[in-house]
Amino acid sequence: MILYNKAFDINHTTLRMYYWLANTNKIHISLEKLRLYDFIIAFPFYISCLSLSRELLSEKTKFKKFINPYNNFDARSLFNQMEGIQKSSICSLVSTETLIRKDNEIYEVNSESFKEVKLEHFSSINVEAINFIKDHLEPMSYFGKNGLKAASKLMSFKYDIL
Repeated sequence: MILYNKAFDINHTTLRMYYWLANTNKIHISLEKLRLYDFIIAFPFYISCLSLSRELLSEKTKFKKFINPYNNFDARSLFNQMEGIQKSSICSLVSTETLIRKDNEIYEVNSESFKEVKLEHFSSINVEAINFIKDHLEPMSYFGKNGLKAASKLMSFKYDIL
C-alpha cells in the first residue's frame, strides 16, 4: 500500500513555505520559526495543542475540526523528521531568491519575488492557519518559557538566551 504524507513531500513543503512567506509582513525570518510555521500549516489541528493564553482558547479550539484519525503521530518526533525536507525547501527558496540568507539562521524575505499570490491557486493550504499564525503567533516572543518554542512543545527552550 502506498501512503502519502505531505510532511515528507518536498514540493508541498516548498509550497507551504512560499505561501506563508507571500502572506507575511515580516522582513526577516529565522530558520526555526519558518520550520515551526510550516509544521503548523501542514497540520493545522496542532494549533489546538499549543499552550497559549486563555484569551486564545476559543480561537485555538476552532482547529480541532482538522483532527484526522489517520494522522496519529508523535508531534515532536515528526517535527524532527521533517527537518531535512524543510531545510531542502529553504535551500530551494534561497536558490530562487525568494529568501536571501543574511546570517547563519536568519533569512530576508524578498517581497519582490511574490507577484499576485492568491489562495485559489493553493487549495491544499489552510487560510485559517495562515491567519492564526499572522495574527497570534508572529507577535509572540519565540524564546523563553512564555515563547512560541515552549508553547509548541516541539523544541527545547530551557537554555534559550533571552
